[in-house]
Amino acid sequence: MKVEESCRLLHETDLPLYRIATEVGFADSSYFTRVFTKYLKVTPHEYRKQEVVK
Repeated sequence: MKVEESCRLLHETDLPLYRIATEVGFADSSYFTRVFTKYLKVTPHEYRKQEVVK
């Protein structure tokens, strides 16, 4: 659920990654990036860039 919510925030807002990480309940942005990448196979930054292109 945290990753799903972070996807929404990455798509709908311009919040920096560290803010999104804390908003969805991660202690730090580094751990957030590791978990996000594990599930989606792209970093949050890459995901946001993909969403902008679509």
